[in-house]
Amino acid sequence: HFKTKDVFVRAILQQTYNDMFASLEMTARSGVSALENLRASMNLLARFGRDNRQLLVRLAGDALAGDAVAMEFLRTNLPRHLELVTGLLAQAQKQKSLRVLPLPQALAFLVGGVAAPLLIATAALNSGFAPPPIAQVLEATVFTDAAISERVDMALAGMAPPARKGTRQ
Repeated sequence: HFKTKDVFVRAILQQTYNDMFASLEMTARSGVSALENLRASMNLLARFGRDNRQLLVRLAGDALAGDAVAMEFLRTNLPRHLELVTGLLAQAQKQKSLRVLPLPQALAFLVGGVAAPLLIATAALNSGFAPPPIAQVLEATVFTDAAISERVDMALAGMAPPARKGTRQ
């Protein structure tokens, strides 16, 4: 069916991504506020990243090493979900649900706060740097749905609009 390994890898990567992206589009346009759509979308993306972390580590490594299939896949698909998240950030800012920041700054803060712990913990586990007791703690405290949701909530709270003077919080 597949003529070469590259064609097979492209098909598997694209199908995996397309399934996630279809869910992401539905989540991002669920009809609630932009902030809640953003919250749900970030949870979905982070859980996808967690559930596919070994594939994503390999994909990133291959791309950094110059692999044409990996680089093409990332060039084609990475902008799709970054544009969707950036659009939700802009809508939430317009609705005054988030402080107005340059969109690249807001995106970097949000993605960094949510994804960096997954990346660092994955690197620690994959490298063997984390001894078994630490590995168990990371699995139980960084990779869970609850931990992901908490990081999303904290990152969004960190971008909340400043309190108006003379009002209580």
